Amino acid sequence: MAAIRLGVEGWRFIPHSYAIVNQYQCAELARRMDVRLCHRDLAYYRTDWAPQRGLLPPAVEQRSASLAACAAGAPLDAVYRISQPLHFEREQENQFVFATFENGGGLIDVLGWTSLEEAHRVSGATIITPSQWSKDGLIRFGAAAERIRVVPHGFDPTVFRPLPEPERAAIRRQFGLEGRFVFLSVGAMTENKGMKALLRAFAAIAPTHPQAVLLLKGSDGLFPSHELLSQAMVETGTTHLEDRLIYTGETRPLADVAGLLQIADCYLAPYRAEAFCMPVLEAAACGLPSIASGGGPTDEFTDPSFCLRIQGGAVDFPIADTGFMGRELNPDPSHLANLMARVVRDRGFRDGARQRGPAHVAGYTWEKVTDRLVAAIRETIGA
Repeated sequence: MAAIRLGVEGWRFIPHSYAIVNQYQCAELARRMDVRLCHRDLAYYRTDWAPQRGLLPPAVEQRSASLAACAAGAPLDAVYRISQPLHFEREQENQFVFATFENGGGLIDVLGWTSLEEAHRVSGATIITPSQWSKDGLIRFGAAAERIRVVPHGFDPTVFRPLPEPERAAIRRQFGLEGRFVFLSVGAMTENKGMKALLRAFAAIAPTHPQAVLLLKGSDGLFPSHELLSQAMVETGTTHLEDRLIYTGETRPLADVAGLLQIADCYLAPYRAEAFCMPVLEAAACGLPSIASGGGPTDEFTDPSFCLRIQGGAVDFPIADTGFMGRELNPDPSHLANLMARVVRDRGFRDGARQRGPAHVAGYTWEKVTDRLVAAIRETIGA
């Protein structure tokens, strides 16, 4: 099989999901004999974002950092672009653009085009997106279904894995968590993450479950996560729970985030809008049970034997001045609270998740999902 010459354009070296996806995919692509890879860095979405090394495992970061730069005018069989705002070239054959649908708001920001529909139709590009939920949303905004390929995100099994119970217990003692039930959520603390539903649910169970604490990992290096959390607590009337909440927002290596998943008791993802939700996949790989919004992308890679689904359904709303309808989930805080109480009580469910989660997501390692990316590119360009 002849090697394809692939140019990747995107972000590296920031704790944003786009950069993490790009670096892991590139690290896998660089190992393959059937791909000749080069890379071009694209501008970050915000000018105050700055590159930072040491976020990913050394071997992965080294492979990503050592990629050859794409030379101007060099012949390529395909170009794959992963950044925001969405960037479709008018005259470029075999271009692949990574695009995600969360609730639709970001899809009106397409460089140089009046709409996603126009960009996709005129450019002839193929869209890569990580879930069927996201694909369905892109189609709602005018993208052509026949030129969208679903390639899920992955996880690093050397980083995200269950800890032996004695080691896990020792770390929990070290951090003063012995005897505590730790609910964990990781993210930007933005509205689409469902923080208000999470806070309301925790407030509902806190009086009857004094051992429960809420551990939140924000992204202060990219977003005003701490301020958003504080605002959500005021708006939900949950400021009295501050002594039951542990917050950290500093930028840490991915291995440290995995460490939180390994010592927690349950992961919470009552999201309103996600295109994939990598932390739920990573939690499953660590053997950590989850509670996530039902009806969204996490349904596609989880099973109720280790990931309970919050009721609530979807809500459509108009995107101002576009004529398009966005869509969000509406997780029910009361149902979330019931599920949280169930997980505290049900030791058998938690123990089962330590086995079922890793087994279920074994096909989602970065190596395996990058195989799917290469297959999608080859099939599209006929190589």
